[in-house]
Amino acid sequence: MAEVESQAAPAEKPVARIVTDVPRSKEITLQFPIEFDGKTFNAISVRRLSGVEVQAYVERITAGHRSFRVPTIDCPDEVFEALDDDDRYALEVAGLDFLPRRLREQVDALISESSEES
Repeated sequence: MAEVESQAAPAEKPVARIVTDVPRSKEITLQFPIEFDGKTFNAISVRRLSGVEVQAYVERITAGHRSFRVPTIDCPDEVFEALDDDDRYALEVAGLDFLPRRLREQVDALISESSEES
């Protein structure tokens, strides 16, 4: 008689998550939807970042990666670059509310530098 080994399914690894009533994302409806890679983007989400996402973004920028889209805006770079400027502006303004302090301070400094130069 063959012995059958009983293998239990591996236990799922616990996942840490932020628990809050404070909104962590917002969906922005586009006035001018974009089609990309077989999908139509009628709206794009703007969201808060985790600490790991901020770290990865800072490392990419430090390494020379340039993207006009901040990672709070959830869409491919190609979609962001194709946006009508009014939609892009709406996303950027909404995105400011979801920037963590360390990035908001950098954005504020850049804006301040820009206005001083003008």
